[in-house]
Amino acid sequence: VAPWGLSTDILFQAAAALAEFLEASSELLKEDRSFQVVFSFDHYHLTLDIEYRGHALDFPVEKPMREAFMKDPRSALSLSGYLMQSYAAHIEAHEENGTQKVRCIFESSTEGKASS
Repeated sequence: VAPWGLSTDILFQAAAALAEFLEASSELLKEDRSFQVVFSFDHYHLTLDIEYRGHALDFPVEKPMREAFMKDPRSALSLSGYLMQSYAAHIEAHEENGTQKVRCIFESSTEGKASS
């Protein structure tokens, strides 16, 4: 646990979610290929906000089937979205004025996904 109360499990979950976004970014981002990442912490939750111009990322509740990867190259994007969702306690995504906004909220393992 960091001195300010942030547990390392939350940091690893957030890092894994960001790594999944980076993996998917080559297919998601538009021409300028830029994105913005902001982390914030409020003593209870770590929040990861990602903003980019490009295609929306889906966050399926169920893991995409292996067969889908052979038929549809965008299935890898669904897997990234699924994994991001599995790491976060809560995830929100919407489009605003052509910008995709994704918010991932992480909680310690005793608070967040324990009931999932």
